Amino acid sequence: MFTACLLHYNLDVATAVRYVGNIHTGAHRDWNTLEPELRAASVDDGLVANLRRVLVGGCPNYVNATSSEKNRRSFAEYGNHDSVYTNVEKTQKAVQKDFARSHSLVGNPLLTPFLPDTQQTPQGLVVVPGKSDRQICDGTFCPLLESIATNDMTTKDTEHKVKFPKSLRNHLAYIYNARISYKSEELYLGDNDVSGAFRHGKWNPNVIGMHMFSIFGYLFFCTGLTFGGNTCPSNFEIIALSRMAIARFLWSQASTIARVLQYLPAISTSPEPTPDEIAQFTPAEADSINKGVFNPDGSRIPPNFDHHVDDCLYVDVAKTLRQTIASSVLALYLILGFPDASKGI
Repeated sequence: MFTACLLHYNLDVATAVRYVGNIHTGAHRDWNTLEPELRAASVDDGLVANLRRVLVGGCPNYVNATSSEKNRRSFAEYGNHDSVYTNVEKTQKAVQKDFARSHSLVGNPLLTPFLPDTQQTPQGLVVVPGKSDRQICDGTFCPLLESIATNDMTTKDTEHKVKFPKSLRNHLAYIYNARISYKSEELYLGDNDVSGAFRHGKWNPNVIGMHMFSIFGYLFFCTGLTFGGNTCPSNFEIIALSRMAIARFLWSQASTIARVLQYLPAISTSPEPTPDEIAQFTPAEADSINKGVFNPDGSRIPPNFDHHVDDCLYVDVAKTLRQTIASSVLALYLILGFPDASKGI
C-alpha cells in the first residue's frame, strides 16, 4: 500500500509519510491537551519548547547534509551485517514487531534507486541471553573509507544535553533520604519500562529517507527514532525529563489515581515488618546534605522519578506507593498518548 502511495506522490518520501500520518508522524497526540498539563506542573519553558518540537515537528533538532549517488549505492550494495543473516527468524520477529507497532512503513525495494534524497542504513541484531533481541540501525558503519553514514550527517552537539548518566546516583540518594525519614517502614522500589523507547519519538518526514533499510525482500522506512542513531538518546531524553516533571507534580494531586485507574495493575504490599526485620534494615542518618524526604513544613517531597534512558525509577512506602505508580503511568500517557486499540496504540 505504501508503494502505491509513493508512486502517487512522485516518489517523494516525506509527502507520502505525511499523507499516512497518524502514529508515523505523532499525529495521534494532542499537544493542545498536553501543554496545559506542562504549564500546571511548572515545567521549564525551554523543556516545553523542546518537547513540542519532538512531538509536533519531529527529530532531530538540526540536520543539514548532502550525499551522493555513489554514497547511496555503496550502502545499498553492502546490505546488512552478518548478525541479521545468522539470526533470520529472530530478525524477522524484531522487524515485524516494529512494523506492527507503526514504527516503520514498508515498500517495494524495486523503488530504491529512484527515491531521491534517501540512504539505506545497515541493520544488525544484538542477541543478549535473557533479554529481548534488539534490532540495531547501525548509523555509524561505513562500507567504504570515503562513505558518509547517517550519523556523520548529524551531531549530538546540536541536540539536547543527555542527563540520564546521573540518574542512578540521584535515585540512590533519594533511597537514602527515604530511609532517613522512614526508619522502620518497608521501602518499595519501582521501575516502569517504556516498551519501544526511542521509537516513540518520530523522525521529521523530511529526514525519513535517511533512515531506510532493505531486508528479506522488503524496503523499510523508519518513522520512529532508531536504536543506533546518534541523536536518538538526546531526543528521548526530552520526553523522559518532561515525564519526570509532570509525575512529580501529579504526585501531589488528589485526582491522579482516578485519572489512570483503568490502566493500573493490581498492587499489593507486604505485611508491616516485624521488629526483628526492622533491626536488619540498614539505617540512614540525616546530615547537612541528606535531610530526608520531608520539607520543613512537614509536606512530603515526591519521588524523583529519575530516568535511566527509558526506565523510570522510584521508591516509596506502602501508604503512598499507589500514588507514585499512578503518577508515573499518567505522566507517560499524557505525553505519549493513552492506549487506544482503535488507533493501533
